[in-house]
Amino acid sequence: MEDTLLTFLKSQMDTAKFEYQINFDNQYDSNYESQIISGEIKDLPDNDEKIVPKYINVNKYYTPESTEYISGTWSNLNNINNYRVEIYILTDKYYLVDSCELKPDGSWISTKEIKEGFKVIKLVDNTQTGDDNRFIEYPYSQFSNFKFRLYSLTDTEYLTDEVPIFDVGNGKYIFYTNKARQGLKVGKVLNRIWRANAYQYDIVGISGAVTNIGNGRLPSSYLIPTNDPSYDKDGSSAKGKYGYMLNSRSWIYDVGLVLLVFTTSGDYDLCKEIMDRIKYEQNPNGSFNFSYDNYIGPLFEGYVRTGSVGWLVWGMTYYTITTGDKAYLRTIKTAGEWLLSKIITDESDDRYGLLTGGYGSYDDNYEYQPTEIEWCSTEHQVSSLQALNGLFKLTGDVRYKNAANNVHYRLLKRLYDKKSYRFYQGMTKNGVDNAWALDCVTWAGLSTLTDSNFNKFARNIINVTQSEYGVNDTILTSDVENRFNTTYSSDENFSGFKPYSDRDNGYSGSPSIVWSEGTLGFALLCIRNNESGLANKYLSEMKKLQNVANTSGGLLYSTATYAELPWEFHVWECVTSTSWLYLLNNNHDVLFTKNDYPTVDIDKVTPEEALKDIWPNCQYELESEFTIFDNLGIEITGKITDSYKNSDDNSIFTIKNGKFDEASLKEYLNGLGLDNSSVVDIVFDKLGKAEFTSEIEYGQFSIKVTIGADSIEAIEMAWTVFETKSGILTESLTISFEGKINFPDVPGAAEIEKIVEDIRLGLICVGLVVVVISAAVASGVFDAIAATIMAFIAEIGMVLA
Repeated sequence: MEDTLLTFLKSQMDTAKFEYQINFDNQYDSNYESQIISGEIKDLPDNDEKIVPKYINVNKYYTPESTEYISGTWSNLNNINNYRVEIYILTDKYYLVDSCELKPDGSWISTKEIKEGFKVIKLVDNTQTGDDNRFIEYPYSQFSNFKFRLYSLTDTEYLTDEVPIFDVGNGKYIFYTNKARQGLKVGKVLNRIWRANAYQYDIVGISGAVTNIGNGRLPSSYLIPTNDPSYDKDGSSAKGKYGYMLNSRSWIYDVGLVLLVFTTSGDYDLCKEIMDRIKYEQNPNGSFNFSYDNYIGPLFEGYVRTGSVGWLVWGMTYYTITTGDKAYLRTIKTAGEWLLSKIITDESDDRYGLLTGGYGSYDDNYEYQPTEIEWCSTEHQVSSLQALNGLFKLTGDVRYKNAANNVHYRLLKRLYDKKSYRFYQGMTKNGVDNAWALDCVTWAGLSTLTDSNFNKFARNIINVTQSEYGVNDTILTSDVENRFNTTYSSDENFSGFKPYSDRDNGYSGSPSIVWSEGTLGFALLCIRNNESGLANKYLSEMKKLQNVANTSGGLLYSTATYAELPWEFHVWECVTSTSWLYLLNNNHDVLFTKNDYPTVDIDKVTPEEALKDIWPNCQYELESEFTIFDNLGIEITGKITDSYKNSDDNSIFTIKNGKFDEASLKEYLNGLGLDNSSVVDIVFDKLGKAEFTSEIEYGQFSIKVTIGADSIEAIEMAWTVFETKSGILTESLTISFEGKINFPDVPGAAEIEKIVEDIRLGLICVGLVVVVISAAVASGVFDAIAATIMAFIAEIGMVLA
């Protein structure tokens, strides 16, 4: 007996089950307009009611490719001189190419050979004027209960024409129109049905004019109950662009998973059918859209995501490696080149070696933005790692292995959060994305477990995942639109994992639901870490979720619906989770396959990496000198180096666990301020809260104060780092500053003169330099720095008042 999971996945290859197939004569792209569109409807019932021509017939169907005389017969007409058979070539309009007499013997024939082109034949009455009045009939039968509609799909569907379907003989049923408009062309076959004492029209066929199910089927990602507000079988009830024919939409991540499943199950014919279709869908640059409609092909704008392409490429590659079938090698290699093109090659960029996210985005109003995605998602990296390693195994091209090694290295060095035992969600040019997403923890963990230096953290990652994402939930039923589920129910409680954590406000208000796909990812992480008992616990929970009332063999995506953006979770049976469960039962090694990488010493940190840890938005490089502020009588310059040496008369203080040696530093500050403890406390607080201090696990702080001529104080400060929270440095890092202050130009100089009566200038200068450094590092905005200076002066003044 076939596995119920596998049976469900096969059934998703044809969810809408339209009765009739539309084949367009050509691929009519979105820019095609004001020209003819034609095609054929397959397998209409030949004995259905038709409007049969009364007066003229043709001897055969004259195809657009033919060049020949056109002939036929006529009957039931009097005064035949009043009638003509006119032959047109249809393009942007009807071009008359011949006018044929009706012969007394009941025949007619063109006066010349009719050249190539779409031929339209009409019987006309010459005694009338105007096209509509002159027209009598076509020489072909046309269906009474079936007709064809052409739509242009842009922000929504726009009807461009409704035309008859002609029976031109030998089981061939055609349509044509020249009312093409810009946008994705969608054709629909409508069937007139007598129902509830009235004629109604059912859509019984649908197809896109570029690619469609005729090129091969794809698995629809969700089985949506027909009473669900998101169910939209034929595009007639879509809730905006996102919901258009959602029940026949195929996300390419799911397609990649299904290829892994069908290769594992030996259903190679299904793999070939899917890849035949994917070959047609591939973009000219080698990428693939994020999703396709099973019947229409690409929908709306170009939306491409690197991680999804990685999954699809890995699915195709695994099939090819397993079977030895090289028929799709060109498609795979072209996609591989696109993946390589997404890698950042600028070594000065913190994202060096990582892949950017793809192309296209949607704003909060679901309006498309045609932008390159510069963000490097952790999920995209680990998804693409599978493809890069697979491409190397398939082709032997070392570029793929080098790229995989680099991604693996950067995952551990830039995207692993050693403080929290998890992976960041990704990073931009400006630093890491701190949001907590489950798949960034489990999938990235799976991708790096083979590294011996990382493997020792696996148990910590499992603990963090359980504490941050673990939930218990029941299946929520509701008839509220964004919580809709009236089909599936259970009295049982389910244990699993939610998709996001609210920690660090990255996903505030995220739903506390059991997400089956994410739960299975955690189970796989446990399997790989040899914790079979924990893995089996959650596998049992997912099998229990598969068998709730009214399921058809597939696994539900979640225990509750959160349909609104940005969540988009539904209580629907789905290809994604069903594929994961099947593969964990039958071939889990194919998911995040174990690969050998050069060992990464994640306990060692370079000075460059440490600089990004303690000064995340630093715009300066190692061994650079710069000015961070020069205004209001205050000039502060800086230097970053790995070879700093303190002068003999600098005072040096230890930093441990992000804190100064309080007693020693306060003693020094007291000397600057004539034992004014209140002001010393303020300055010490500013030093302790400085941007650098809190991130240093072990280091030194040095300071030197010089009282110069002309009211100028010179302050030298340096933070030297030996260890950050990310690890011990390979070489020390020092960030040093020199501040010079000319009091007559400082805001609040009058207030300072009063303060001078109570304390020495050195302490004020130290405080001013520290607050300027902190403000500049945090914002770099002049107004903010000036305000911070004034606030500091006011704070000291109030203490002394």
